[in-house]
Amino acid sequence: MGILVGAIMAFFDQLSVGLLISLLIFLIFLDERYKEIPITLNFLIIILVTISIPNISLNDYVAPLIVMAFLLLIYFGFLLIKKKEGMGLGDIILIFSISLFIGFPNILYLITIASSLLLLKIIFTQKYKEQHAFGSWLAGVFLTFILFQEFYVFEGSVTI
Repeated sequence: MGILVGAIMAFFDQLSVGLLISLLIFLIFLDERYKEIPITLNFLIIILVTISIPNISLNDYVAPLIVMAFLLLIYFGFLLIKKKEGMGLGDIILIFSISLFIGFPNILYLITIASSLLLLKIIFTQKYKEQHAFGSWLAGVFLTFILFQEFYVFEGSVTI
């Protein structure tokens, strides 16, 4: 009986990761095209991330909530000073769900890599004044982390 339950749980884990990968690919194209991440897509990603983490507890939400609170502080501070958005709220919610999946130290690596790649794109295309989709780069780097997780293991971190 235990083997059957384990097999069913492994199947649903693989199914949720497969759905997560599909949603991330959809998000990449959607965000690059329209520069917007629908809230329903973000909530689906949060649900799939929560399902795919075994034995999730309330303590697992502390670091992602701190990251999200910090980004919201930056978001509203920028909005107050510049009177326009610097980063969308969809990006902040996406960062919350990604940090829930990969953990606190790794989210900093992911944000750094995604920002660097987006900065390279801006430099090569020379479109400095236009808005750019950051969520698609976050999702792309996250997708790369998921697909090639056995090739990278950060020192002292738990594997995904």
